[in-house]
Amino acid sequence: MKIVVLVENTAEQKDLKGKHGLCLYMETERHKVLFDLGPDDTFLHNAKKCGVDIKAVDTVIISHGHVDHGGGLGAFLQMNHTAKVYIRPDAFLPHYNKVLRIPIYCGLDSKYKSHRQIVFTDERHIIDKNLILFADGDGRKCVPTFNSSLQEQRGRQKAADTFSHEQNLIIQEDGKIIVVGGCAHRGVINIMNQASVINGKQVDVMISGFHLTDPVSKKTESNEFLDRLAYNLKKHDCQFYTFHCTGKDCYDYLHKQVGEKLHYLQTGDVLEI
Repeated sequence: MKIVVLVENTAEQKDLKGKHGLCLYMETERHKVLFDLGPDDTFLHNAKKCGVDIKAVDTVIISHGHVDHGGGLGAFLQMNHTAKVYIRPDAFLPHYNKVLRIPIYCGLDSKYKSHRQIVFTDERHIIDKNLILFADGDGRKCVPTFNSSLQEQRGRQKAADTFSHEQNLIIQEDGKIIVVGGCAHRGVINIMNQASVINGKQVDVMISGFHLTDPVSKKTESNEFLDRLAYNLKKHDCQFYTFHCTGKDCYDYLHKQVGEKLHYLQTGDVLEI
């Protein structure tokens, strides 16, 4: 299995563009997948530089309804007319991030909700024997505190985001269980535990942002929170790959405790599993 990071906040390669957001290109035995699409059309520029053919993609998964993960949807649909785009129904609800107590829109463009390539997913959605999407599981371990600034709107009322629009991907390949998430708003440990319940075995590779850094204020989770998270990560016999909303400072802090089980991915990085 091959993964190419097409969009992440940082990029060391000069011909690639870093952007606050996420887009992963994944080649499995049966599929060519884009997991998230970044905030805009940046993924198209980087895909061309990385030798990724966007027109050959057959599956798109949008992890949740925030613009930094699905803002490139329109650009993708203009380029690729055959791939199915798997997304939770609530991903098209209006979503907001409170900045100085003022709600700032951070959701997707709802005009794509009825597009023929869109496939709405249930809490458990089996694409095939190798790809499973899941949105269930509500553990309480190390849930990001920055979730409190996020809101969703149903009707006229804005309320705390329930993250019913978040989903994660399980890839079963070569006897390994690989879980891919966007921001892990429900908590990376809880997501891993739910994936283990679904598969009946432990996760081998976890790839996800951890949502430890606020994108506006740049504030990070407390050391106490990070210590709890590191303790729980170390309990799992698993390789962790993170990026984006984790933040480099939080990654460095965690890496000192978790060690070589934890890795940071940047725009342009290629991962072979």
